[in-house]
Amino acid sequence: MSEATMSGKETSNSIERTREFNNENQDAGKAHAFCDSEDVMVTSNPKKSLSKKSRKNSGSKKPVIPVFFSIDSKYAPFFSVTLSSLLDNASEEYAYRIIVLHQGLRTSDKKQLRKVPKIYPGKDVSFDFVPIRRNMSAIVRNMERQSGSLYKTLTIYYRLFIPVMFPEFEKAIYLDSDMVITDDISKLYNVELGSHLLGAVNDGSVYGVKPFAEYIQQALGIELTKYVNSGVLLMNMSGLREVHFHDRFLELMNRYGFDTVAPDQDYINVLCKDRILLLNGRWNTMPLRGVPEKDEIGIVHYNLNNKPWRFDNIPYGELFWRYAETSPYYRTILRVREQYNEPSRHADEMKIKELLECASRMVSEAFNFRTVYALGLEMPL
Repeated sequence: MSEATMSGKETSNSIERTREFNNENQDAGKAHAFCDSEDVMVTSNPKKSLSKKSRKNSGSKKPVIPVFFSIDSKYAPFFSVTLSSLLDNASEEYAYRIIVLHQGLRTSDKKQLRKVPKIYPGKDVSFDFVPIRRNMSAIVRNMERQSGSLYKTLTIYYRLFIPVMFPEFEKAIYLDSDMVITDDISKLYNVELGSHLLGAVNDGSVYGVKPFAEYIQQALGIELTKYVNSGVLLMNMSGLREVHFHDRFLELMNRYGFDTVAPDQDYINVLCKDRILLLNGRWNTMPLRGVPEKDEIGIVHYNLNNKPWRFDNIPYGELFWRYAETSPYYRTILRVREQYNEPSRHADEMKIKELLECASRMVSEAFNFRTVYALGLEMPL
């Protein structure tokens, strides 16, 4: 068993690693991107990309499955539920490398989250917290310009930089932290991507919302049946590095700064158009009110406002509470539920209204994602 394995009496400390984005001169082993005339470096030397302890873990006889998350302290309680469900259903034939990207995650939250793998002593798990240290001022400025996005947080952008930050991986999984995993995640990992850059599930939640559906087709230039949700991503890491995905994202964002409804998700759909493998919907099942629950599910994604820590009678809500009861944050989650009141509900409803207005406005814009590609100003990856 590897040194980083959390099992039996031997439980390793989580590995603290920092991947720094800085303004040093570019040299071999570093990936380079430009951000509003600032040189933004990503340290990506494979020999330096693993801590000493992680390099020992990489020698495990079991195949390693890297699973990425990006959180802040506000979402730590709900991430603990996602992590618990993942480990409960994970096959013991694999070693799981859980990598948590964060910015300013409290030490107390790290301590609490380290308790979760101890609940599952038979699972081979290494647990890394990776603080993001980079100048993200250009992204922050773009976020400030965004009038409609519901997701005004830097953490949603971290997934876009995973391939260049972790060159030691050829393939990886990214998951949002408002989920419950009900099946063995190795089944998702073992899906063959071929030449596709990503594997993801078609976002069916937008079909019945006319402004969103029109936005996807007329502002993004994506067919509804091909528009994917970015909460579950099977990533062709080497392929994304080859096409310089992170560079293209920064270039597109800084060149146009278009308003977006779902920032990271929209850029993923536009940039990777026709190179996304549509996964079976069971890997990103969203609870939709009025829609019967499905029997065949692998991941439940409590997307948008359909969150059991806010509302009662959310489809698949009992799955969330089953794992919440095992969480070191259980009392915290109960308090969140109790404190979600009418003003909170009204504020969330206003955010959704703002999203709808943004979507409608972007459709009417003469210059948007769809037109810049239609005019040949930009080329797909």
